[in-house]
Amino acid sequence: MLYFVVIRGAAAAQQLAEGRDPGGALRRLTHHLQHLTQSLPFGHIDLTARVQAYAEEAAALLAQYFGVVAGATLGGALTLFFTVMTTFFVLRYWPELLARAERMLPLHPKHTRVVMWEFQKVGKEVFIGTMLTGLAQGVLAGIGYGLAGVSEVALLATLTAIASLVPAVGTLLVWIPVGITLLVTDHLGAGIFELLWGSFVVVGLSDYVVRPTLVGGHGHVPTLLTFISLFGGVEVFGLLGLIIGPVIASVSLALLRTYDREICTPWQ
Repeated sequence: MLYFVVIRGAAAAQQLAEGRDPGGALRRLTHHLQHLTQSLPFGHIDLTARVQAYAEEAAALLAQYFGVVAGATLGGALTLFFTVMTTFFVLRYWPELLARAERMLPLHPKHTRVVMWEFQKVGKEVFIGTMLTGLAQGVLAGIGYGLAGVSEVALLATLTAIASLVPAVGTLLVWIPVGITLLVTDHLGAGIFELLWGSFVVVGLSDYVVRPTLVGGHGHVPTLLTFISLFGGVEVFGLLGLIIGPVIASVSLALLRTYDREICTPWQ
């Protein structure tokens, strides 16, 4: 993902910066947008120069991260290795871990079982339901981009997989702008196809067929808490925070619910 976002993103930005020929897609797109801005109350906007400047700045910025990506490869490989090892042993000795947690934690055993069950359930939902479904959405979206004739298919598919982690909107952040861009640049059939493909395949098939099949249900964590735990987890733990953050938030929520249900008593 880092490779496609940084390396291919820099290449795409460079192509955008150089796509100023009279018949190019960039020129047609900015021409349409400039025509729309002529009726604005604050006057005409020179979108061509602005898009050119932003593309050159993005290309230079992404190129600076090439060394960072190369340096982080070893660390990412080691993190993946130890994560897989830890996951294997946790799954292998889960009954023993649960029994010891019931003896050692300062909670009633039934409360410990509830919390550990929540930990197991949310871990499965986050990893399988979120990560693998996101990858499936990226692959399906990439097929749609390829059929629609969009350039930089791998980059857009990777961005779609990453955007699937964002609650509520998700993959709409990528394939809707792509479809609208195709419509604006006079690719009417490709634009309509991309919007229909995103609606029925990327969103419909993934959310209503792939995700329930993999997970067997949906989480009960509020959307705002999921949103905060995703970005907060990335801020604190790095890339692994995409899994760790929601798990910690969900287990904490389970503890609060258990406390409210078993200990707190309503006023009579």
